[in-house]
Amino acid sequence: MAERELAVIRDEAMKEFSLHSVDSIHRTGPLRVGHNIVLIVVSAGHRNEAFLGCEYVIDRLKHIVPIWKKECLKDSSR
Repeated sequence: MAERELAVIRDEAMKEFSLHSVDSIHRTGPLRVGHNIVLIVVSAGHRNEAFLGCEYVIDRLKHIVPIWKKECLKDSSR
């Protein structure tokens, strides 16, 4: 489900900001606080379009992509 949503966001960003390409990766599995989780790579004809497109992708990802976090504690998880 998350991959479909990421594809929709990619297509929206490419159209809205005239981007040449957009790739995004959201890591899964055990990660520690402070680890890099999201990578967004944007290609555009102009720097401003690339920055705006990248900002759009991360903002939309935070709002609509169904990504759940599980916190693993010493004696339990939530």
